[in-house]
Amino acid sequence: MTPLTYDVIACRGIEPGRCPNGLTLVHGFAEAVTRTIEESGWPVFLQDNVKGRIRHHHQFRASVAACANGCSRPHIVDIGFIAAEYPVVKPELCIGCGKCVRACPDQAITPDGKGVQIAGGVCLGCGKCIRVCEQSALVPVSTGYRVLVGGKLGRHPRLGRELSGVFSPEEALGVLSKSLQFVMDNYAHGRNLGTIMENVGCPW
Repeated sequence: MTPLTYDVIACRGIEPGRCPNGLTLVHGFAEAVTRTIEESGWPVFLQDNVKGRIRHHHQFRASVAACANGCSRPHIVDIGFIAAEYPVVKPELCIGCGKCVRACPDQAITPDGKGVQIAGGVCLGCGKCIRVCEQSALVPVSTGYRVLVGGKLGRHPRLGRELSGVFSPEEALGVLSKSLQFVMDNYAHGRNLGTIMENVGCPW
């Protein structure tokens, strides 16, 4: 294994019981990200294409966040994964207690007569409302990963572009494989995914 060619950053929520906000689907995913990078051929590719010592700016960087708080900074790396659990309301079970309204950090839930409404464009899929509902009136309808590509810091920083949809673990790893191949196909010294996207476009 050649860890200097890449860096996989993960928040503490990837480990069971370490963070109250962490979603369980993330357990073991960081290891799967590492395996995918290793198996892609990237470590050997970078070693063959960098003369001298491999430095920090050469590395491919990935981040895994167990919730929408993004403590592992998934918005500013080559590819970031944010665990998400989007809710749907079962109106026949909702008693309008308001616990989910108060629990939502993004004000995505509003009272609607006896029940509630969820603003899909505002909800970040943190799952807090699902966990506080004692009536089981909020259930996950879409669970997986938000995926962001092309984030970077440096002289011209940019936030990663969020891809449309929610990705299963297998689909998210597929995006990672495609991203790595895209970088290798368009590689130039010192250019990360975000810089390549600025120069040749986005493959997604």
